[in-house]
Amino acid sequence: MADMSIFPGCKHRFHSVCMLNFTQYDIRCPTCRQVPAGVTVRTSEGEGNEDDESNIEMDSLREELRIAQRAWNAYENRRRKCIRRHPAMRQAANRVRQMHSEIAATYRDLQRSYDAKCKLIWKTDDELGAYKKRLTCLHRNKRRTQYRLESDVVAMIGSRPEITFL
Repeated sequence: MADMSIFPGCKHRFHSVCMLNFTQYDIRCPTCRQVPAGVTVRTSEGEGNEDDESNIEMDSLREELRIAQRAWNAYENRRRKCIRRHPAMRQAANRVRQMHSEIAATYRDLQRSYDAKCKLIWKTDDELGAYKKRLTCLHRNKRRTQYRLESDVVAMIGSRPEITFL
């Protein structure tokens, strides 16, 4: 399992690296947008200086995250060593990995079969064929109308300006 961290306050779980990355730009939880308790947020650019309270709180939040990440890494190391040392656990872990691979392969086979059956149904079902023809006709008419609209706009106000990037 990847290194996971819990966001303070709302307790949403994220990969530790992801949490570190997004807390560099925004201290709110990306899921529920809550600000952790005790953290103050500046409302406009330029307020305060670099050592203001929100930066101090942000640093403490990052430090808590680093501590949690180190604790998680230590646990994962102990777990791996425990499994490696006990033959029955090692065998069970190998079986879990094997089952995971089998599940992934079965899922891929299922998805391929599902896609093939959907293609077959699209080709053979009369009602779906009628919808497909109608949809194709609507797309074609939309493109024609859109082209005419753009031509009329260009005739009235001129062509779009060319934008170049340095």
